[in-house]
Amino acid sequence: MLEKAQELKLQFEEKVKLSATPADLEQLRIEFLGKKGSVAALMSELRNVPNDKKKEAGQIINEVKQFIENAIKDKGVELAKLEEERL
Repeated sequence: MLEKAQELKLQFEEKVKLSATPADLEQLRIEFLGKKGSVAALMSELRNVPNDKKKEAGQIINEVKQFIENAIKDKGVELAKLEEERL
């Protein structure tokens, strides 16, 4: 579970660097945080984790989710500033 979460985080970091518009960011948000997104898929795998490891796995998934949410918000602010500078 930890490996999948780290891999997901790395995939997101690569894609967020390439985002150049708010539309790109929205696509990323849907891809990773949407109802059928990558984080939701990880959460559904949580039922396959042994009971004694579920709490730890859930915390890891939530940390990745928080990281993605914060990165999208920060990138949105960055893109907005760039747009203002162009005007």
